[in-house]
Amino acid sequence: MRYLLVLIGSGLLISGCFSLTDKKPSVTPVMDSPLQIAAAPAKPVKKTTSQTLPKTLGGVLQSDSWIVYQEKQEEEFKGNVSYQSDVYQFKADYALSQRAQNLFTAKGNVFLHKKDPDGSWYELHADQAVYNYKTGKGYAISSSTKPVQLVYHTRQGDTIRAHANRADFDTQNKIYQLMGSAVIVRTDPQGEKTTLKARKILAKQATQYALLQGNAQAFNDQYRLQADQIEYDGQTQTATASGQRALANGTTENGTFAIIADEVIAQTDTRRIHLEGNVQGWLLSDQLNELEKNKGRK
Repeated sequence: MRYLLVLIGSGLLISGCFSLTDKKPSVTPVMDSPLQIAAAPAKPVKKTTSQTLPKTLGGVLQSDSWIVYQEKQEEEFKGNVSYQSDVYQFKADYALSQRAQNLFTAKGNVFLHKKDPDGSWYELHADQAVYNYKTGKGYAISSSTKPVQLVYHTRQGDTIRAHANRADFDTQNKIYQLMGSAVIVRTDPQGEKTTLKARKILAKQATQYALLQGNAQAFNDQYRLQADQIEYDGQTQTATASGQRALANGTTENGTFAIIADEVIAQTDTRRIHLEGNVQGWLLSDQLNELEKNKGRK
């Protein structure tokens, strides 16, 4: 149970990632209408326009159509929007950069992949994503058929996969929230999995804190903890299950067990469990059966 809860990794969108430069394209502006670059000809022909991004990113942002609204400081990209560099890969059907509001919006088959210098990487799959690259806050939402999917691969070789109907994130404060059928699955380099499920999962990476609310479950091949709410404090390595009747069951070196109580407090480093309020349950153990005082009992 050492890894009972796993916090979502680094921010899914990096500050300034999609902030376009202030350099204007070398074309004649149209004062009363948006500036259309690569306007569609009579017969549809795929054309690509590009905008150079800050030197720290490298590469270009491309699309079939690029519209610049100069007075509003907006750039609109339509059709086969993509960006690729040694660090980033980004794709969407549509993107809008609103520099005055520090906002970047992407819609339709949104995909982002980022590599970190330490060898870790992460991905985002969503139907729509909005990010404020000044505040570091944003959200991603799912379509009617596909949930938001997040993947984080650590430099140690752990892979964390999550999906939900919506994901809110604050990359500056490293706070992330999954809402609507939220699931997080952590797989370690040996292939062992830990799964978290709840209607809502809140994770604060800086303080190693997580809160699962609504039919909360945390389990692996050996243990399962289930309650209305599960709260995890990574600094004390303590998981507290409460609300309605909390259930803990599983298998240890001493046998199998199943226990219900009003509250279950588990120390994930020592594997000790403290139970409070109308405790009920059972333990099956060969060691207990073999004790001298238990021999001959049925």
